[in-house]
Amino acid sequence: MTKIDIENLIYFIRDLVNEEFEDKMPPTINQPADYLLHGGCYELARILQHYFKGTQLYINNEFDHCLVEKDGILYDAEVDEKGQLIKKNPSEYKKANALDIHYMEENFGIEYKYINGRRFSNYLIDEIEKCNIKQYIEDDSRKDEER
Repeated sequence: MTKIDIENLIYFIRDLVNEEFEDKMPPTINQPADYLLHGGCYELARILQHYFKGTQLYINNEFDHCLVEKDGILYDAEVDEKGQLIKKNPSEYKKANALDIHYMEENFGIEYKYINGRRFSNYLIDEIEKCNIKQYIEDDSRKDEER
């Protein structure tokens, strides 16, 4: 099987969220994966940081959206009309500090932060693990850990 990079993992997570939460999101959210952009961006970031250890958390200048930086590229779950991930403008974001992270912990994803008493990101990590794909995730920082 081909190695899974960060972009492919985001696509996988979007599909998983759409499948798992098809009937569980409010009508204001077009498709469940949109939650990853509207409140659940921090939960997505937690998942990506779980699998890609060398990533950094960034927050936008309005303090209402976060994403993950890996190898100088900013990633979140936003896609264009063709379903391709949209590249972000780095000048609109700053590296998150401890206060920013605390703010995100307290204020992002309030409505769906917990699923059946479990943190949304932890729930999804468990679901990802059931798919047995961890061995295929391509994370250069893990190679350094193994040496």
